[in-house]
Amino acid sequence: MIFLAVSLTGCFSFYTTYHLRKNLQIQREMRFGWAQVGDTLEERIIIHNSGNIPATWLQITDHTNIPGCQQAIGTSVGGQSQTTWRTKHTCTRRGLYRIGPTMIETSDLFGLFRIEIHNLANTNILITPPIVPLPHIEVASGGQTGDGRHKKGVLEQSVAVSTIREYQPQDPLHHIHWPLTAKHDTLTTRVFENTPTGNWWIIQDMHQKAQLEGGTNNALETGIILSASLVNKGIQSGKAVGFIANDRHHAWIPAKHTNDQMMTILRTLALCEPGDISLNDLLLRSKDSLRQPASLIIITSDITLSWWESLTWLKAKGMVPTILLIDPQINRKSDPIQTVLRTLQNSGFRCYKIPADMFEDQIEIKEKPLWEWRVFGTGHAVPVKKPKDPGWKRIS
Repeated sequence: MIFLAVSLTGCFSFYTTYHLRKNLQIQREMRFGWAQVGDTLEERIIIHNSGNIPATWLQITDHTNIPGCQQAIGTSVGGQSQTTWRTKHTCTRRGLYRIGPTMIETSDLFGLFRIEIHNLANTNILITPPIVPLPHIEVASGGQTGDGRHKKGVLEQSVAVSTIREYQPQDPLHHIHWPLTAKHDTLTTRVFENTPTGNWWIIQDMHQKAQLEGGTNNALETGIILSASLVNKGIQSGKAVGFIANDRHHAWIPAKHTNDQMMTILRTLALCEPGDISLNDLLLRSKDSLRQPASLIIITSDITLSWWESLTWLKAKGMVPTILLIDPQINRKSDPIQTVLRTLQNSGFRCYKIPADMFEDQIEIKEKPLWEWRVFGTGHAVPVKKPKDPGWKRIS
């Protein structure tokens, strides 16, 4: 009798686990494809049970690698029903992360057989640096006009064409590229490079030895937020903005007016890591490439002034620097950054002192942010905050 009972129990348990393996399915959905630090991502994992036998316990294991993501949860699902696990990830760190894959684990009522069901679907999500309000930072105007004021009669474009794009209603008719228009049977516009006075080059020092250790408010992260916010400010002002950094991958993004320039630079900033090239070497390598006079915005925490000679050479070439010195605020008896500031100002450079914790109170964690659209000088609208109730997107 005991043998019969054990056999029946074993058969029942085996059939139960077989039935659950056959009828349990995982579906995963999310709302967004990219976000900024401070945003809250929302997603859900739906467990479908198309069979009649309930899963009395389930463990959902999430292999998402976003910092702070909850990795596992216990739940259950009845027969012919479904259960949903909603999660929210607060974006606290820039970078490229993976959402998924997912695994559920369950067993029969007696715990004799255990099964694992894997959903290998996953997707990447880019978390970009935040764009925050900036204090008054007046960028020195580069180029031959000197003061940067708009003057009548000054040519607005150089003879070099930067890119080709589809015609927009506000484009001048004389910018239409007629050969391509005839070839593709659609109006095509030539986009010219700005005059030197309109170009901004943001140069961020990411040399490993110039950075501070620990925390998100170190010199590197403060510089990255500064760069992202200045790029946004420049593009909103109608500038052609370029970006150079001595990070691990030696970032170099030419100054352009294209619609995707903002996202190109944000993507680069999201993935930046400290490099091994000094600011002085970076400026030396840039001398041959920065051929036209422009505004240089140099962001650095290097107060050794080892880059002084290279900067002076660039200024003589027609570049007009604005220097943002990030102050690490280390406890010390003297304040060498003030000496550096006076040296730069006495030499005719415009410079600002930026505290390393400058953005500590400006990165607001937003539980339910509304969508906010920002229209750039090109007429291209880009969402800078996520919508209140966007639709779900299935991860496949």
